[in-house]
Amino acid sequence: MERTIADQYEVDMDVMAARAGSPRSLTWLPGGGRITACLGLWTGRRSASGDRELEVVSAPARSGTLARTVGRRIPAAQFPPTAMLRTEPIDGSTLVFVVPVTSARTDWGLLAITGRLDARMTYSRERYQHWGALLAMALDLEQQMVALRDEAVAHGEEAAAGRAAVATLRVQEERTALWLRALEHGLWDWDVATGAVFWSPQWATILGLRAAEVGTEPSEWLDRVHPDDRHTVSAVIAAQLGGAPGPMRFEHRVRHASGEYRWMLCVAFTVPNEAGVPARMVGALVDVTDRKARETALARGVLRDADTGWPNRAAFLDRLVGVLERTRAGDADAALAVLRHTAPGGRSHDGDASAAVVALSHSLSDPLRHGDVVGRLAPDTLACLLLDRPAAPGAVRLAAVLDELPAEHRRRLSVGLVESIRPFDDVGDLLRAAEVATMRDAPDTARH
Repeated sequence: MERTIADQYEVDMDVMAARAGSPRSLTWLPGGGRITACLGLWTGRRSASGDRELEVVSAPARSGTLARTVGRRIPAAQFPPTAMLRTEPIDGSTLVFVVPVTSARTDWGLLAITGRLDARMTYSRERYQHWGALLAMALDLEQQMVALRDEAVAHGEEAAAGRAAVATLRVQEERTALWLRALEHGLWDWDVATGAVFWSPQWATILGLRAAEVGTEPSEWLDRVHPDDRHTVSAVIAAQLGGAPGPMRFEHRVRHASGEYRWMLCVAFTVPNEAGVPARMVGALVDVTDRKARETALARGVLRDADTGWPNRAAFLDRLVGVLERTRAGDADAALAVLRHTAPGGRSHDGDASAAVVALSHSLSDPLRHGDVVGRLAPDTLACLLLDRPAAPGAVRLAAVLDELPAEHRRRLSVGLVESIRPFDDVGDLLRAAEVATMRDAPDTARH
């Protein structure tokens, strides 16, 4: 009995403390390998006869024939293998005990162990059943440990992948931030459902603001739009949210922190939700003030005279066409005057004449600025389109200006006036009539 208790204690410690490796190896059995045993675990399949199938996973024995059964799959009815029954002499006291390897959680299989009847014990099988239950618990624990190790490995791999993803994302965010900084575009992201807008730091910088000064409301942008552009901006945004095809693109003026209005190019597109309804609007503001200034300067150079700043011949005639059309369509009227400066000796294109015309154009700037149009038709010729106003007809206003000119300029100046442009249908006829009147008023160059 003492020896049996000692063996049982040793088995308990070896199995539960995993001192002998995997419990399915059966190296924890007492006796130093003198006990023959065979462990079969259920495969989850059935044999051709419908019997449950076992796989022999361990067979410690002195017989090589039994050891060669490891890895075989056999029906439960053929367990233990025949080789095990032949390993011990049949003397009437040696038996093969087959016990279930079952815990409260799992039915693992069957354990076969050779043993001898003990006349001093009332139940020889009890010890082997205890081993079978103990083995089942050890296999449960082993399974849990394997699952925990696999889970730990999986978590480690996920953590490593997460760290790699975070590192990649950090690099990408840094790269994107550098790109945006280089582009100097003010990005914004408008959540249509909540009304909140994210403004990039560059957006605030473009308007001369600090990022901390900018809230999340659309009014941060829309309230700064120039009053003359607000209707256009609102209409374009409404059309975009209404499903307009393609991105929106328009130019408008926005108030800078300095108080000046700067030209901005807005490019944006909508992002629909699952229902196809615009949920977000993402876009950018680009400061195009310098480009606008260059375009204005270019247009001014093409359409305006470089010396006087007044419209050149092509621009003036274009304006004259528009006024003539409006005059024929309504009750308004206008007068047309052509002023030509003749240099001494009749040299109409002399440099003195050109300088005199430039000086004359400066004299006309203030009195004729309320809707009247002055243009330079030639180096020595100006034209004045004088809109009819009840307070002071155009001819009267022009005469008052000419009276203020130095006597030398007045003597060399010829004026051709058409007091009403209404009778004319063609700009060419109107201009010729004014030039003819100029010839009639030409000074006598022989006396000068």
